[in-house]
Amino acid sequence: MNRPLEIRPLTLLALLAAFYLGGLFGPARRQTEDRVPPAPAPLSTAQAVAAPSAVVRNDAIADAAEKAGPAVVRIDTLTVQRDPWEELFGPDPFFGPRGRVSSGTGSGVLISPEGYILTNEHVISGASQITVWLADGRQLKGEVVGGDSPSDLAVVKVPPKDLPDPPRISTAPLRPGQWAIAIGNPFGLEHTVTLGVISATKRPMQIEDRTYDNLIQTDCAINPGNSGGPLIDINGDVIGINTAILANGQGLGFAIPIGFAKSVADELIRYGKVKRPWTGLYVRTITPGLAARLGRRDTRGALVIGIIRNSPAHVAGLRRGDIILKVDGRDVTNGDELMLDLKKRRIGDQVKLLIERDGYTGTTEMEIGEAP
Repeated sequence: MNRPLEIRPLTLLALLAAFYLGGLFGPARRQTEDRVPPAPAPLSTAQAVAAPSAVVRNDAIADAAEKAGPAVVRIDTLTVQRDPWEELFGPDPFFGPRGRVSSGTGSGVLISPEGYILTNEHVISGASQITVWLADGRQLKGEVVGGDSPSDLAVVKVPPKDLPDPPRISTAPLRPGQWAIAIGNPFGLEHTVTLGVISATKRPMQIEDRTYDNLIQTDCAINPGNSGGPLIDINGDVIGINTAILANGQGLGFAIPIGFAKSVADELIRYGKVKRPWTGLYVRTITPGLAARLGRRDTRGALVIGIIRNSPAHVAGLRRGDIILKVDGRDVTNGDELMLDLKKRRIGDQVKLLIERDGYTGTTEMEIGEAP
């Protein structure tokens, strides 16, 4: 028998309370839900995955090193330092010639199928014997083609038989932050690869007695034995020749840009030396104090303080005390700028100079000569 539904007082009270509260808070809850923004649509594959060109694959560094590595060589040198007494009195009649033998190790990179290797001049300077080790373990005798101390670059030649292909040379402009990979033989450890970035470009630097104005700065680990080895990019193309690490400078390594290094190598191969433009001219920047002593109201131009006899500057009629105001119609603002401009000229170029002498101005032409 069906019993009628009984609603007890407490149950009825609870239902009424629930109804009341639901009416009170329900609309607010719905309004809150309405204010929540809808979930974003799933990203498409193109949005979710970065473009392949922007991502460096995990093995990209290894691929670059593997691409350039076979052309990187180790260079061992032996240098015999003669005993000065032997120069005066001849070799020892009982023990033969005397002298001290020292050894060194550096790196280099093949730049042509003819067996030419680009390295640092300080790696092979004064060497009596040069041994080149290829990546495949072969040992070859090296001969110095030429060296250039001011740029710290040299070319060594080995027999051109079954040599690995030279790596490509990059002509793309460099930017700080790009990957940089150094390959060499630090401390004699063959074919070591270190990774970093290009920290700066066109860095001026004084290294021992050499002055540079266009070095690549990198945080790649460049140690003794890396000198002369290549600095490459993520594509395995050579961008520089490792040359130095700054003493007490953590993570400060430097490389010579490959474009300049290759031009020096080409001259060494062709002439056995580097032909440099030369004027025989020495100048000084005119400071406010110097201008006052000269009785000048401004600091324009560069003061000639010395001229080598029979030099291009001497032939052009320049004298000590002249003030060079313009070169080919361009104002000269200081001495350093003038010398840098003349340094970039080619041998045989004619330059037109506007000169002030004893309060008068005049022009003369000077032909850029070859440094003796």
